[in-house]
Amino acid sequence: MHPMMRRFSPAWPALALAGVIGCQQGPDKEIQQKLDQLSSVSAEKDQLLSEVAENSRLINDINTELHTVWRLDTTVPADSGVSPALVARLALLAKLRQVTGRLQQSEERLAAGRSRLRALSQGSDSLKIRIAELE
Repeated sequence: MHPMMRRFSPAWPALALAGVIGCQQGPDKEIQQKLDQLSSVSAEKDQLLSEVAENSRLINDINTELHTVWRLDTTVPADSGVSPALVARLALLAKLRQVTGRLQQSEERLAAGRSRLRALSQGSDSLKIRIAELE
């Protein structure tokens, strides 16, 4: 056996025992708190990423539905410094504004049509009364 090994051989079992005892005790309180905090932050990050994925699917579904509307102008002025994500958001916003405008116009036409129908109906009622009187 090597002369150095003979000199340190009684120390090795003590060091090994100290290492085993140290591993069995686990991390101290401060380290455990940090590990718990990291675990909590990681869980929160996973939840937020899941929510981002859900929102992304929702926006894609909305965009798909808006594509079914005919003749929407989706042109967005392209600037060389604008990111593609921003261009997509601007195009989606432009589509939503157009759909909202069309809906508002349709509601106004519907209200005007209802008003005219009421007026015609009242005129028709008065004509029916007049005809009844003449008979």
